[in-house]
Amino acid sequence: SSEVEQAARVEEVPITAGREGGRGAGKVLSLCLGILSMSGIRTLERTLASYCNNGLIAAASERLIFFQKHTSGTPLAEWRHSIARRYGFKVME
Repeated sequence: SSEVEQAARVEEVPITAGREGGRGAGKVLSLCLGILSMSGIRTLERTLASYCNNGLIAAASERLIFFQKHTSGTPLAEWRHSIARRYGFKVME
């Protein structure tokens, strides 16, 4: 599988709150990554690639994306769904 597919797989990444010894220290947080996208195909691709390369996607236990002005059955809609799947996002409709 590709690097993108490997990085996009959901992994349990412990993210802790607070500074060591401080309030909330040691609590594991759950991270949900939500994206609202209107247009900007290249912007979305670059953003998701950056999130993937820098570990944000792997750190998220849930990934959601909502496309504004979405028309099902169009080539644009198909592209949007394919990129969402590539990075492990659930498309909100």
